[in-house]
Amino acid sequence: MSMAAYDVIELLVSIMREAGSADPAVIRDGLMALGSYDGASGRLVFGGRADPGRGAVIVRLGDGTTRLHKVLPPPGEQEPGN
Repeated sequence: MSMAAYDVIELLVSIMREAGSADPAVIRDGLMALGSYDGASGRLVFGGRADPGRGAVIVRLGDGTTRLHKVLPPPGEQEPGN
């Protein structure tokens, strides 16, 4: 199982338990009210949207090395170090 799949299952089960319902509208509302979720695959930021935003890490490969180039935060969050 991928980390993203694990996060989805954890989110759905958590929302259904808290709401006491598996109704799709209740799950949708729970996700939209969530704000953010720190899961196995990283931070998901919902911010009132059905599609969560996600940060990214950009690395540079070359000359046999891997170097961190930039860390992009999820939408609405500041870049690390700022």
